[in-house]
Amino acid sequence: MTLEEFARIHLPALEVDEVRFNVPIAVLTAALQNTPPGFAFWSLGDPGHCAIRSPGRPIMLGDLTRAECHRLAEETMAACPGVTGADERPHWFADHASALGAKFDSPIPHRINVLTSTPRCPEAPGSVREVTVADASRLFEWLTAFHQEAVPHDPAPEPHHVEKPATAVSCSGLSMTNPYP
Repeated sequence: MTLEEFARIHLPALEVDEVRFNVPIAVLTAALQNTPPGFAFWSLGDPGHCAIRSPGRPIMLGDLTRAECHRLAEETMAACPGVTGADERPHWFADHASALGAKFDSPIPHRINVLTSTPRCPEAPGSVREVTVADASRLFEWLTAFHQEAVPHDPAPEPHHVEKPATAVSCSGLSMTNPYP
């Protein structure tokens, strides 16, 4: 199966729950435009029941069942730098791989946060607005600081991660509030 066929099958199913699967959707969409060497993907069942991995990154799980997580763990545990995904899926994968002899670092819990209305933070000055190209350097500073505090084990952000989205015509997914007076 080619990456294009994989995406045609799995992307629409993942997009049904875009909040839960936003990172795999973004990574897969980017890989379609510019596939990094060593990019891997697994189709494990129905549409959306899949996994992907960028080189040097953890495996990102789609909407897998427990049995599919176990099967993927068996197939990939020898070359798995880690696993990430929504709900209990990473635990199903890691517990099964660990039972088979794989070693993992301590889990890092994640939450899914969704904005359903304009955020309000009375104790912070400033207001929410769309990111513009003029904000790219500030946004990059904030993402770098967040990275250093929250996920220092992940590859560091690079300027192009914010420059291209900030120059897009519609930046509906990016907003910022200025915490500095």
